[in-house]
Amino acid sequence: MSNVSFCCYEQADVMKCVDTIVDKCTDPGCCLSRMRPRYKRLVDNIFPSVPQEGLVKNNMEKLTFYALSSPEKLDRIGEYLFQKASRDISRKRNEFVMIAMEAMDQLLVACHAQTLNLFVESYLRIVQKLLESSEPSLQILATQSFVRFSNIEEDTPSYHRRYDFFVSKFSSMCHNNNANLATLEMIRMAGIKGIQGVIRKTVSDDLVENIWEPVHMDKIVPSLLFNMHTMKSKSDIVVESGISEEVNDKNDAFSLAESCLRELIGRASFGHVKSVIRPVLKHLDAHHMWVPNVFATQCFRILMFSIQSQYSYAVVETLMTHLDENSNASPKIRTSIADVLSKIIAIAANESVGPTVLEIINSLLTNLRTSVTRRPPSNIGLAESDGENEYREALIHALGEFAAHLPDYQKIEIMMFIMSKVPQLKSSNNPNDLHVQRMCLKSLLMIIEQRKLLNATHLLPELSIHNEIKSISLLPAGVLIEEPELTEALKASGIDITKTGPVLTHRRSWVENTNMSMKGSYTDLSNLDLDSVNSTPAMQRRFSPNEDLSFEAMKRSLLDNPAVKAEQNTRQTQLCDLYRNASFQDLVAISTASKDEESLHTKITDVFNKVDLSNKLSAIETNNNSKPIYETLFPELFAF
Repeated sequence: MSNVSFCCYEQADVMKCVDTIVDKCTDPGCCLSRMRPRYKRLVDNIFPSVPQEGLVKNNMEKLTFYALSSPEKLDRIGEYLFQKASRDISRKRNEFVMIAMEAMDQLLVACHAQTLNLFVESYLRIVQKLLESSEPSLQILATQSFVRFSNIEEDTPSYHRRYDFFVSKFSSMCHNNNANLATLEMIRMAGIKGIQGVIRKTVSDDLVENIWEPVHMDKIVPSLLFNMHTMKSKSDIVVESGISEEVNDKNDAFSLAESCLRELIGRASFGHVKSVIRPVLKHLDAHHMWVPNVFATQCFRILMFSIQSQYSYAVVETLMTHLDENSNASPKIRTSIADVLSKIIAIAANESVGPTVLEIINSLLTNLRTSVTRRPPSNIGLAESDGENEYREALIHALGEFAAHLPDYQKIEIMMFIMSKVPQLKSSNNPNDLHVQRMCLKSLLMIIEQRKLLNATHLLPELSIHNEIKSISLLPAGVLIEEPELTEALKASGIDITKTGPVLTHRRSWVENTNMSMKGSYTDLSNLDLDSVNSTPAMQRRFSPNEDLSFEAMKRSLLDNPAVKAEQNTRQTQLCDLYRNASFQDLVAISTASKDEESLHTKITDVFNKVDLSNKLSAIETNNNSKPIYETLFPELFAF
């Protein structure tokens, strides 16, 4: 009887042990690898035996084809790559980690938008794992990969995805203090690029994580301002030291942070503008950057020029609110804030309409009154009094800059509004009221000086500039006609006539000799040949040589000739006598003395015959066609 041996392990434990051995076996040539799933074998094949050889491209193409043909395996592929990368990170095998990250990037680009969410979770876990490492090279590698991921548009974004860790990590990278300056700048630039990637990935969809919340803005905005201020200071040191280096390169941290801040404020809507401005004000207050206010002015100019134009006045309102909150601060700080306000307020003036204009003016006047009535002038020290005066001048200058870019009708409304705020003097003559009056008058003067002068001489009647005589009635009668007398009158009144020149031309007199040679017109009116000789070439003009068109000839043609008129009267008298005294037979003989066809009887007969014929024709046409006359004459003008 044969001996049968039994294993001391249970069957389940044996299978679990085998699975563990198979999973830990990553050698493609091992016999156990044939027992593993296909996607794991494809992932193992992309890693070379020697890490210096890099990613195996042929096997990577096979993995990509398998992922595209079986998209449901993407989450498993991503999870397996994450496990291999985590194992390599713990073993300090950075070369294999870079190969795994390269494979993830290629799969991320190759995946279609519909199946991308299945793979992104594993991808972000690998990125987070690399960012948590202490190796600067791995942090920079993870940031570069995340920036490429941020440029990919997803059709169906994952609303449960969170970016809290990435915001915190990238912000901390912006404050890196590595001893090596080159490594420090690379890590800071990587952090800025990572923040830019988070902004692009989240602001496009409101349903994704709200990046505008204060918990995120209080990390992002100060990190950008820190790099702008720190790297700008280093650039200034480089310039002052004489080192020939291009400090305004687009690849330095200062320019990159400025570009990121411009993009952030440019994407902000009206409700999110204050979420960006408040961290800026907090950063300037915390680091005492108001005095001097060069960096503060630069920051707010960047914000004003990058924000959407219709929201620019919101920046001014937020800054004025901050000025109100710091009403108890030192005069230098308040003066610096007012100076920044005066330098940016003109940018928002063109977009301010309606009540916004008066709100800004009212806020400026309120701060001006508060500065005057802060405490009695006698209790103010000399240095503090000078600071308060500078603060008031800065407010007045801001008011003038704001009004300078408004139309004239709004300037008038602003002046009326300021006049309504001027305190009325009472019997007590409060010195604060007097000072407020002076400040309001200075504000009015500043607005008046900002007016635009235009020459509109076309709106005035023509005036003689050199004529200084107030009234013509002061001159004697006849002076305005005779030039010598007018000249003497002008000399007597003290006017230099050499500059005026001759004002009167030769006066023609009706009593002059008619035979005197006078300059006539261009054409002699007594000449009949007025037309051009070439106007009618085929015809010759025929006229009597004695015929003329003088005034006497025209007068004779208009008057009746007495001889002709007497002859007409004689003939009319003879005709009347003939019809009164002659008999009927004589009259008939006279009327029928000419041809028969020209006799009166013949003419009357012809008239009656034509009338009778026309009546017959009209009756026939009426019977044949009973159309109205208006349809016959104008058929196209009538429609029924």
